[in-house]
Amino acid sequence: MNVDSVMTRGVCSCSPDDTLNRAAELMWDKDCGFLPVVNEQRRLVGVVTDRDLCMGAYIQGVPLWAAPVSSVMSDSPWACAPQDDITVVERLMREKQIRRIPVINGDEELVGVVTLADFARSSISRPARRTDDGVAVTLASICQPRTGPAFAAGSI
Repeated sequence: MNVDSVMTRGVCSCSPDDTLNRAAELMWDKDCGFLPVVNEQRRLVGVVTDRDLCMGAYIQGVPLWAAPVSSVMSDSPWACAPQDDITVVERLMREKQIRRIPVINGDEELVGVVTLADFARSSISRPARRTDDGVAVTLASICQPRTGPAFAAGSI
């Protein structure tokens, strides 16, 4: 099975020149926490999350309307193609601890996004395709702390 069969199409995106406020507005309106960042030709140039917006504005000490998306976006995002096998993309999510991957065509134009939620929905409609390397293993891998425990014992 390939990415094309499970990906979300028609996704919202933003520009690197948009303000953090505009990106937050798009995320709120579209009920998402992630936006691909594209240039004028719809080529993928980055990704930004709701966490990037909040932490970026905080660290820069500026309001959301005063900083561009380019100041907080990841400018070397992982991406996949519609024809990629979903098991390869699931492995990439596990290894890189990412929940969403932009889908680009041969011209690097954004055509969709594949998310952990897409895989979960797909596993319900096609349970026979899942093995031990399925959604549960991917979710567990993504949720592992990157650098150790998030909270020290007794700190909560």
